[in-house]
Amino acid sequence: MSRLELQTGGPHSRLVCLGDCHGDRRAFERQLQVARVVDADGKWCGGSDVLVQIGDVLDRGIGELDILLRLADLTQQAAAAGGRVVQLMGNHELMNYCGDWRYVSGPWGDGFAPFDSYLTPALDEKAPGWRELPALAKQPYAVQARAAAFDMRVPCLIDEIRPFRMANQVAVIVGDTLCVHGGLAMPHLDYVGGFDALNQEAEEWVGTGGDGSGRAPPLLEHPNGPLWMRIFSNPSDVSIPQAKAGSVGARQLLYEVLAATGCSRMVVGHTPQNFINRASIVTGRGEVDGGIEGRESFVKDQAGLAEGEFAPVDGGEVWRIDTGASSGIASGPIEVLEVTSDGVVSVLTEASVDSADGAPLNPEFFSRCPKTGSMCITIPADRREARRNFY
Repeated sequence: MSRLELQTGGPHSRLVCLGDCHGDRRAFERQLQVARVVDADGKWCGGSDVLVQIGDVLDRGIGELDILLRLADLTQQAAAAGGRVVQLMGNHELMNYCGDWRYVSGPWGDGFAPFDSYLTPALDEKAPGWRELPALAKQPYAVQARAAAFDMRVPCLIDEIRPFRMANQVAVIVGDTLCVHGGLAMPHLDYVGGFDALNQEAEEWVGTGGDGSGRAPPLLEHPNGPLWMRIFSNPSDVSIPQAKAGSVGARQLLYEVLAATGCSRMVVGHTPQNFINRASIVTGRGEVDGGIEGRESFVKDQAGLAEGEFAPVDGGEVWRIDTGASSGIASGPIEVLEVTSDGVVSVLTEASVDSADGAPLNPEFFSRCPKTGSMCITIPADRREARRNFY
């Protein structure tokens, strides 16, 4: 499933990309609504559309279990209608697969309890003695059910665990759009032996647990690997910077990987932006340049949604779609990227994001850096310890 094609013609011939939702069920459901892939009853209405969740469903929120079960259900509904749902692996899925629980609980609540309540009765019935498995016995009692769900040192003991291990792909190409959590570059593909091999290695690891050590394939753990790199998205909300003399910069890396995979654009999450935006490489007269296009250049109100259409860019582009939508991050705007089969790219946006009591939500942590113009993170003093590692 590394490469998918969009059907041509008809109302359902779209790719829709959802950014990081980090355990926020409400934000995820609103993403689905803005994407127009579910109806008023929450059922799949996207026909043959392809929905890609860019990764980082996990951590920083307590709605993870509900979101993963919802994704599993939508996967079946979409398949029955001729569509597809793809859940990519993000760095936080990887962390959970490796038994790293640092971002499970915090100011947003206890992320272990939902899995304990949901899985423990089924595990006790169908896999008696499961708590005594070597990978679980030394874990705290309250952690064991979540560990059974995600930790690659633990086999998939019961069918109820399968929805929690669906994020087994690093990247997917849909039409001429390359989707990956952090970013993709030719050194990644050269290291593993090509695009298909990249996903095959990840799928085999999630499917079998590797050698039992819990260690992921080296490329997935690498700080500049496809789940972690920020070269295409940081600084946030600004164009891709020029490379320093004598070095290979992000623009060249983007151009090379798009050319090698036959794609026109890359879609990434991982690094929060103030809004979905694109940075483009325009090739003309032998030059490579980069530019940023943001909300002020494309938003127009239409029937309660803000949409912007973009023509394809000669030379390639990268779209940054993590808007910090989760309340565990910044309660950022609910926005979705849409690409049609004929290459028209649009940003689907709610007119506003309201809190439960009707007051507008203004991202508390985002501000513009007066020196660089990029996005800064300003954390209130009383929350700095809990949010020290923001991403």
